[in-house]
Amino acid sequence: MTGKEEYLQKALQYLKGILDAKNGYLATEKSCFVFIENRSEYKRGDFKVRRAQSGGWVQEAEFFSKVSMAYDMLYEHFTQEQRMQMEECLRNYRQFSSRRLTGGDGNNFQLAESAAGALCAMVLQEQGLLERFLYGFNGYTELLSAVLLDDGMYFEEASGYVKLAGECSAAPVSCLHGEGFRNH
Repeated sequence: MTGKEEYLQKALQYLKGILDAKNGYLATEKSCFVFIENRSEYKRGDFKVRRAQSGGWVQEAEFFSKVSMAYDMLYEHFTQEQRMQMEECLRNYRQFSSRRLTGGDGNNFQLAESAAGALCAMVLQEQGLLERFLYGFNGYTELLSAVLLDDGMYFEEASGYVKLAGECSAAPVSCLHGEGFRNH
């Protein structure tokens, strides 16, 4: 965006670090017992999810929103192998966030996750999954109807949450209107 080579290289180095086979995103596995849905799943013992950072679920969503936008803007600078790896990362997060949306009550976590999932689906050009994040169960439009009060105020009302809700909305809406990521 700045046109400066040093910033381009720094951004590429950071994004390529996500792909590192030993320490990158797909190499991380953390236990997560929230998603055990039945006894056979429990017996299987596979309760791992991948995490890009050590913060909460909202931060994970914000991270993948930014990664998907940066990857889209820098796409031409990746090799075919790196593109396949990055797209695997985005698919993994998109699948995870889709699953997380099924178990909540409409809150900032889910709003952030639906926005990040939608951005990943847009970058991956997965129309059916984009529609899931926009219109499916606990998708973006359903969440907005649950979290906006009659006067248009975000229900958690604290300024940080209102700002988060606005930021989560800005990039997907801008992209859906054909304006792209560059303003976010």
